[in-house]
Amino acid sequence: MTHEDRALDYLEHVLVACNRTMRHIHGADEARFLQDYTIHDAAIHAITVAGEAANRIRRKAPEFMHRHGLTGFVELIAMRNELIHGYDKTDLQVAWLTASRDIPVLREKLLSVLHTLGKHTDPNVLHFQ
Repeated sequence: MTHEDRALDYLEHVLVACNRTMRHIHGADEARFLQDYTIHDAAIHAITVAGEAANRIRRKAPEFMHRHGLTGFVELIAMRNELIHGYDKTDLQVAWLTASRDIPVLREKLLSVLHTLGKHTDPNVLHFQ
């Protein structure tokens, strides 16, 4: 398997994590997200998975990331690092903004890249392939 093929797999993992994040917060407003640890813990975990998959692309196939305009991965990787290593200082309002505002935008970008590459991935996929 080439680095390009592996990057494509990881790209789909980021999509799965984005979909899971959006599923976890579906129907919640900011107040509920901040109050309900089940919702914010699940969403934060999915965001960290997305960041880890993005980091694998950056490490194994950085040219793939740049070629497809996935510059938002830098922020996603930084968010993952902040959430994992600063778990005791997590700003839930920042996590809410990431989950509710940034993740849906990233998801659309991923779907566009996958379509451009001829991958017809289920846009609502929730499981790693």
